[in-house]
Parts: sequence; C-alpha cells; structure tokens
Amino acid sequence: MISSSKWHWIGSKPIEYYKGIRIKADFGLHEQLEEEVLRLAPKDAKILDFGAGEGALSQRLADKGYKLVSVDIDKDSFKAKSPQFIHLNLNDIQAIENFISEY
Repeated sequence: MISSSKWHWIGSKPIEYYKGIRIKADFGLHEQLEEEVLRLAPKDAKILDFGAGEGALSQRLADKGYKLVSVDIDKDSFKAKSPQFIHLNLNDIQAIENFISEY
C-alpha cells in the first residue's frame, strides 16, 4: 500500500519516503516486504534488518509491532525512531563474530 509513503519524481525514477525517511530500495519494494512479513511472521517475531540504510523498512515494521534490530555501516544516516540500531561493518570479520556472540 503506497498511501503511507510520500514520493516525488526526479526524471523517471520515483523517490519514496516513509514518515520522512527516504526509501533507497526499488519503488514499492517495502510495501511488498511488509505484506510478506505480516503474512509469515508472528506479531512477537524479532526481525533483523541488515543494510537498514536510513531505517525506513525498520520503522515501517516497528510501527506494525515487530521488535527490530537495524544494522548498517553508516550510523550517521539512520533516521528511524523506534528500532534499535547497531553500527556494524560487514567487511570486518571480527565485528561480525562479536555481533553473533552478542545477539
């Protein structure tokens, strides 16, 4: 459902937003993912969002009541309010091992 997003066109590619957070994925992908999560995951599910970007998908799913852990290399661009954010460089094997042992 695109009604919760605000978007505008630049050239021929739309830029979408969810609650003011820019969606960097393909047009409509977050809505499709939301529908699949709602269909497949129980409401008390914990969801890990690797490559969270600005956090639009994480915020969208947190708004539906899911517990989120959002992970991205760029901590300065994360804008979502609700989900827990973890700064992680997926190119750093030691950091990944630490993350796995902690979570």
